[in-house]
Amino acid sequence: MDDHGNRPLRCQAPARRALRGSGPAVGLTLALAAGSLLAGCKKPGAENFGLAPPGPPATAAASGVDLTRVDLLQQLLNLSHAEVTARLGPHRIESQTRWSITPVVTATTASGAAASSAASPPPGVRPGFREGSPAQPYDGGAAWESVATTLEETRLAAVDAAGRLQLASMNDHGTGVDAVLDQNFLYLRMRYAPYIRYKPEAEQVTRLRALAYEPGAALLEAVAPYIRLSAPTEATAAGRAAWQVTLSRQDAPAGGRARGASGPLSAWRAAAAVELLDGTVTVDRQKGTLLALQLHTRFIAPRDGSAAAERVQVEAEHQVQVVALGASVPAIAAPAEWIDPPARPRPMLDRQELLNGLVPGRP
Repeated sequence: MDDHGNRPLRCQAPARRALRGSGPAVGLTLALAAGSLLAGCKKPGAENFGLAPPGPPATAAASGVDLTRVDLLQQLLNLSHAEVTARLGPHRIESQTRWSITPVVTATTASGAAASSAASPPPGVRPGFREGSPAQPYDGGAAWESVATTLEETRLAAVDAAGRLQLASMNDHGTGVDAVLDQNFLYLRMRYAPYIRYKPEAEQVTRLRALAYEPGAALLEAVAPYIRLSAPTEATAAGRAAWQVTLSRQDAPAGGRARGASGPLSAWRAAAAVELLDGTVTVDRQKGTLLALQLHTRFIAPRDGSAAAERVQVEAEHQVQVVALGASVPAIAAPAEWIDPPARPRPMLDRQELLNGLVPGRP
């Protein structure tokens, strides 16, 4: 624990270690998470989808035709939670993501496995990774497991009428973080641990908000060239007038890859092949913020982006929904029980303070 109270934000490390022991899931899931970028550009049309200069929302256009643009949809999903809060006011947003990571078995791989196993797997997709050896999931018959590597994540981001925040991110690997912020203090706890009360500092709350609010921007960005958007239809969500568009898969990727994260952890994006894509997106007409999203996609990609790399199949189901707005959002209360931050011994600093300069320092 450091003096700034930042260490609890590393709560996802155990989950990453668990994934790392299960196979190539970690590279892809972390790359997807790292792909979220807050983008901004000039917005054509009358609707205020967060791209126009600050000011009151514009009158909604009659058709919502701007939502047929994938790049605009990506920018909507990249709005920060602070910006969403400024537009929606008190709200409660819940999301859930299910991941399944599976090695792809080629005909060559299957024939190689036959040499060391009487019951070799046929070509195609087979679930699972070799226990304890994620770097070599195809090493003989013992490599084939019966269960795929999976991860399920749930998140909550809520703001009440008094401006108090409740933020949570949990997963089924037994790790997570839960936080409450009132006017004076941040109450933060690791899963199964007591709350610790802090004076929030620097970007601590910003990082927690990014952890708890997951609109699905990085996942959408990974499959963006394959997205086909339907014409918007009128809808209602959380009591708000909205536009809804349907997402489907087009056979060939359209144009170049969308802008996003770059570097070694994102190299796999250029070689990703999308097999399945469907979902819906619901956007507030006046506020230009996401009210609901359902996205189901499956794609095959190399682990590190090189042509010779082992390939994995990634299947993801992501749902996010504004479940309450305005007066229907329950008040958020500070935890009844909490502890002070643990103190780190500082013998040299304490010694210097006690001596109060009686012993001169070294030149």
